Amino acid sequence: QPATEPLKGARATQLVVALVLAALSYQLSATMISPVLPQIAADLDTNLKDAAWISSLFLLVGAVAGIILGRWSDMVGRRTALLLVMAIFVAGTLLCAVAPNLPVMLMGRALQGASSAVFQISYVTMREQLSPKAFGPVLGIVTAVNGGAAGVDGYLSGLLTEHYGFRAVFFFILAAGVTALVLVALFVPKQSAHAGTPLKMDWGGAAALAVGLTAASLGLEQAAGGGWTNPMLLVYLGLAAAAFYAFIQIEQRFSDPLIAPRHLASRKAWPVLLTTTFM
Repeated sequence: QPATEPLKGARATQLVVALVLAALSYQLSATMISPVLPQIAADLDTNLKDAAWISSLFLLVGAVAGIILGRWSDMVGRRTALLLVMAIFVAGTLLCAVAPNLPVMLMGRALQGASSAVFQISYVTMREQLSPKAFGPVLGIVTAVNGGAAGVDGYLSGLLTEHYGFRAVFFFILAAGVTALVLVALFVPKQSAHAGTPLKMDWGGAAALAVGLTAASLGLEQAAGGGWTNPMLLVYLGLAAAAFYAFIQIEQRFSDPLIAPRHLASRKAWPVLLTTTFM
């Protein structure tokens, strides 16, 4: 529900700046890393196939965390959730910046990926704290950030890597993340329309969804590496199907589901989901 008194003037501007920078920090960790994967692989003494997990794991964790942490913010409040998400992001980015090998790099990227929830939490925060007139334009700005920084991020990534090495890219992203964390702490109101309500977190549904998305991702990787006749492909797809079936069953029985089954069956939801999947 919207806040009783929407923020106006300087307070609204400060909130928007904090949320946009938080969203941009996450997006930079996606768009600035892919172009320099070959350099990261070389410096960490690994091959490109294994280094590809630097991007894949980031996206996989983000797909799961975005849903789970977005829902979790209903229970703990938007500001608390955003602070936690950005703190995780900062920790993960620092870990990537100093990673001596691929396993440590992957740990950092998993933490970075968890911060994808910043988009979902930001959308709801704006809906609660801004007037309907201001919400539309600001929503467009944050959504545009989801596409990157108009190509400048990729160019800057290559420039930093060429002159200072790939770690400079992560330190640049770290500076953005720390700044966003400070702004969130200063300018995101503590008020939350849902904080204090007797909601229960659907951890069972979250676990089933995580297993399903992970298995589906691993299955697609098997198909790409060994073709559609790869035996492990059937194993992963079977596990994914079982996990998604369990997810639906859990959601139908839980009082506060992660995703209400009626939304999964809605024709208003499927076009958006399919468009996002095939983009």
